[in-house]
Amino acid sequence: MKKKQLLAFIMAGTLVTGMAPATAAFAEDTQTMTIDDVAAVAVESEEGSEAVAEPAADTTDGAEDSATDSAAEPDAPAEPDASAQTPAAEPTQEAAETPAADNAAGTEEATDEGFGSGETEEMAMEDADIAVQAEENASGKIYVQTADGNQTEYQSLKEAITAAPAGVGKDGALTQILVTGSIEISETLVIDQDKNVSIAAAEDGVTITRASGFKGDMFKVTGANTSFQFGTGKSGDAILELTVNGTMTEGDADGSIVSMDSGYFGISDGITLTGNLTNAAGSAICNKGGSGAIALAGGTITGNQSLDETTGGAIYSEGEIRVSGSVVVKDNKDDSVNDNSIVLNGDKACIVAAGALAADADLQVRRADATAGKALVALAENAGTTIADALAHIHYLDATYTINSTTGELEEVKDPVSSMELTADSISWNKAYDHTVDISFHANDAGEGGRYYIAWMKKSDSTPSFDEVKKDSTDSGYINGPVSISIGGVAYDTPIKVVVYGEDVNGLQAVKPLVITLKAKATPPTETPTTPTPTTRATINPSVSESKVTGLEDPLAFYPKTMYNFKVTGAGTDNTSPVKGDTKWIPYGWSMSAKNIDTGYQKSWSIGNVNGIKQAKTFKMYIFFQKYIYNGSEWEATGVKEALPTEFKSKAIDFTITPSGTITPTATDGYDDGYGNGGSGDGTGDGTGDDAENHDGTDSDTGSSSATNARTADNSPIATMMMLASLSLVAGGYVIVRKRKKEDEI
Repeated sequence: MKKKQLLAFIMAGTLVTGMAPATAAFAEDTQTMTIDDVAAVAVESEEGSEAVAEPAADTTDGAEDSATDSAAEPDAPAEPDASAQTPAAEPTQEAAETPAADNAAGTEEATDEGFGSGETEEMAMEDADIAVQAEENASGKIYVQTADGNQTEYQSLKEAITAAPAGVGKDGALTQILVTGSIEISETLVIDQDKNVSIAAAEDGVTITRASGFKGDMFKVTGANTSFQFGTGKSGDAILELTVNGTMTEGDADGSIVSMDSGYFGISDGITLTGNLTNAAGSAICNKGGSGAIALAGGTITGNQSLDETTGGAIYSEGEIRVSGSVVVKDNKDDSVNDNSIVLNGDKACIVAAGALAADADLQVRRADATAGKALVALAENAGTTIADALAHIHYLDATYTINSTTGELEEVKDPVSSMELTADSISWNKAYDHTVDISFHANDAGEGGRYYIAWMKKSDSTPSFDEVKKDSTDSGYINGPVSISIGGVAYDTPIKVVVYGEDVNGLQAVKPLVITLKAKATPPTETPTTPTPTTRATINPSVSESKVTGLEDPLAFYPKTMYNFKVTGAGTDNTSPVKGDTKWIPYGWSMSAKNIDTGYQKSWSIGNVNGIKQAKTFKMYIFFQKYIYNGSEWEATGVKEALPTEFKSKAIDFTITPSGTITPTATDGYDDGYGNGGSGDGTGDGTGDDAENHDGTDSDTGSSSATNARTADNSPIATMMMLASLSLVAGGYVIVRKRKKEDEI
């Protein structure tokens, strides 16, 4: 008798629509088949030819027969008939190249864009080589399973999609496409003719990537009743991950991962859309025309960038985007490298909460046509949530507007006022230095993460404005807790006042300035000199902004493993004849983030980039300095630290990294994705005294993934799909199983 291995899977997520644009809810309608024996992901027959799996037995009426079968014959692998059968090889999944994983949220390295001082660059390049080699070995298989359990293997996704029946529409039978390993596509795959297609993973770690040189849309949905989704694959209760990566090996793409001019598209749990750097308006999903609709019932869209200057985002939509569950759309960029994940445009465009959003849901949204009264968030009928609850997970990126928690409409912010308040703790003359004042103060919660600006003047002088103090401050810095500083160069023979202005994280001025007065410092009486007293000069107290950075003036060619030295000279370090009260600034490190002023910074004065940078761009780095004061005999470190912003540029270059790590010039412009760009460099700072506290800062932009064959599974068709102009997305999945039939006994 024939022995077959059966490929089956649990349902992929289903697109479901309601009767009106903003009323459909996400619903679950999943049918499940069960098959006796667990099998590998392969299809083989006794004759060695491709076999079509038989439909699963009815799990209700045939329950007793299944139990009898199991008791009569234990599960065991089918033994091949050496004379009549050559077993089909199981699909294998080589380690495929996937995007480097983002650093954990909250780590300092996550803000450094891959730049480093060179101390970790060698290891990062080794990891990258491994990933490139893995991609060359990647392979995958493609199967289609119909509602009756039959299945067929195809050589490409294009063939599988072409074979899907036309004219069924979003409410018709779903064509379920199951993918293993790594699949590469070299042309746009079109889903049209009112087909209903779902693609999902049959094992963990499945990837769909661009072929070298392919720049267009990866998938295109067209047709008013056409439906396409990346559904959830499952092995038992475990969700199988599927990543669609739009990364170009050279240059920028011209298309999106998914482009729509009508129809319906959705994703659910376990799906990731990433890596697409493109000139299109939507780097991950582009929905133009307003007749198409998007459903996000889970999944992650991150690490994409659109170079479209006006509407660039990960998702550009002129129609509805229905959301629910654990959906995450964040950390995508626009042309100016700003967070720009979802861009809505047009009267039909809106975020529709079709169900409750999970605790980890996170959506970054803005409107290209923002005006007061425009709808941003709406509720579907029977959504089971509120606009206020939805807004806890929806972050609007335009500070010009807020969102009404009842109507979901934009409201213009007029004359925003900060709630930041400053409170003085103490002020006194420094006991050791004649021209120095010690001051301490703190801010309320609204001031945490903001900045302060300080100036002093005679008590009789008028108090300067915020802009005047900000432009020419005696001292400034971040407010990350109570602030205690020393101000040098202060006249001590007259009453003075110290003015402190605050600025919150939104750039808004504190409610009022902090003004503290101080009496003149008493000076000891002096005898009339019998001889002329040599004139002593005033103290030298330079600003940190007078420090110099050299070596970064011209654009740098950031090839991988290429380092550039630069030099930092702290303000006042050229003071070779100091007097008591003089100050200077000693550089001790640098970072791409000002928040790394105390830890996580680079100590070596050299800069380079792990992966190299192909596009001409401008970057900002921060040089960290510690303030020193001369006590009459030696320079003494204070607790004051400052971050000096410095810009540098990359030069447009061409290069290709071979698997061995060799850099080969090419004739085509290229550009790395803008998220792992980094570099390293070297320079020196003058000064004496104790060094500032040093902490290593390292970056790693490498990542890898591997996947194993699926273990168990079963699959049935997805029920109801979309109705007019809206949709939902139900997570189902795919499970891999094998049925072993016994010989018939008469």
